[in-house]
Amino acid sequence: MEATSPDSLAGTTHRTTPSPPGSSAALIERETPILSPLLASSPRPLSPDLKIYTLSDPTFKTLNTYFHLDLSPQPLAILRPTSSEQVSHIISFATSNEIPFTVRCGGHDSWGRSAVSGALIIDLRELDEITLSPDRKSVRIGGGVISGNLTNFLAPHGLVAVQGGCSSVGYTNWAATGGYGTLNGRFGMGCDQIFGARIVNGKGEVVDANEEMLWGLRGGGCNFGVVVSLDVKVYSLEKMLAGLVAFPITEAREVLLKYGEVIKDGCPDAYGGLMGLMAIPGVGTVLMFMFNWAREDLEAGWQFLEKLRGLGKVVMDTVKETTLASWTEVGKAFSPTFIYTNIRTAYVKELSDPFIDLLLKHIEKIPAGTKAMFIVHVVHGQAARPVLSSCFGMREPHIWVGIHGQTLDKSNSHEAYAWSDAVVEDLKAAGLMMNGGYVGLMEGNEPVDECFGDNWERLKELKKNLDPKLDFKHTVPSLL
Repeated sequence: MEATSPDSLAGTTHRTTPSPPGSSAALIERETPILSPLLASSPRPLSPDLKIYTLSDPTFKTLNTYFHLDLSPQPLAILRPTSSEQVSHIISFATSNEIPFTVRCGGHDSWGRSAVSGALIIDLRELDEITLSPDRKSVRIGGGVISGNLTNFLAPHGLVAVQGGCSSVGYTNWAATGGYGTLNGRFGMGCDQIFGARIVNGKGEVVDANEEMLWGLRGGGCNFGVVVSLDVKVYSLEKMLAGLVAFPITEAREVLLKYGEVIKDGCPDAYGGLMGLMAIPGVGTVLMFMFNWAREDLEAGWQFLEKLRGLGKVVMDTVKETTLASWTEVGKAFSPTFIYTNIRTAYVKELSDPFIDLLLKHIEKIPAGTKAMFIVHVVHGQAARPVLSSCFGMREPHIWVGIHGQTLDKSNSHEAYAWSDAVVEDLKAAGLMMNGGYVGLMEGNEPVDECFGDNWERLKELKKNLDPKLDFKHTVPSLL
């Protein structure tokens, strides 16, 4: 698929409410004089309309919030560009003056790489244009588009894009780091949807990504510059099956063993493959299948669902014909906008007895009063097939485990964090973890070479060639 030219695009909309005007020139010159050359009052302003927010500006606190509530950075300033030209001015100014910076969109990196104290934070959320191509097979999205906004934009057209389970995440880096979600089996990983990108490099140049850059962007994250727009594939899907199917935790072992046999026979590509072990108010601790069937042949979906319903005693069943946009709204109950969190992940080969026993052992140890839980994704279909045009390393059937040590109460956050750490240590000790891991959720100091396998040396060389001065060092993943 060729990148869509700007002249052929149609239907542009803006999805983010603009932030208030930036700090006054006097406030900027008093609090961050190093940024004065960017101001309209400068003799030769570099970006006179750029919105800059300094520490004492009332808007600063609103913008300086992140998914992980423990993050409380004190950046030099927050800059909110509204065009690729403004991003270009910011980057060329910052790199030439050796001012550290980072880039944020949804602000979901739990390890704070988009929330760096003492640095400029380039907040892309107003680079939020979404444009559907005339052939309805792709969209061009701004680098600051939030996933849920893309879903809602496409819904009236009967279209979907591959997306994750959290609607408030920034789409660009979610896709660029791999992009797990319940449409992977049918359409591939999030990174496989990218077929074009516009990037601002360390010199401030606005460039269209060539094939080598796109190879690195598909799985290697936004490591080579600021991604100001992406061209991504979209698909027709006007209706689907989706809903929750829960079994009591007392039956979880038997259900999971039977489920393991079902998926050994092969998962249909249309099946989402997502489940969780968690506490549901009014129901109790359950094994919950977040069932979805992403194909308009609904009869086949109902037939596969019957296999799952037959695994044990169903205590909740909400599956119905619906749309992706409506299903995404249901998912918000499991993905709060703000939370204290320590998300750890692991790759596991299969639903083996030892793995199931480990899950059930630790579900009993979830600290009281927390929202800790397991999310378990059976990755199959298109997501588990080799893609040579991507550097993403995990291209075989596997189990992706999200270990969410999280809570809404800061007073028990350390208990929740310790719980997820203990699960990872037990997985390692039991020899259940596959090599590598999901780079989109790994800590900054964790080595990522095994995550990319045979692609690692080529990816390192690409980083060296495209970012020789390491201007883009606060990135997910870290390729330093």
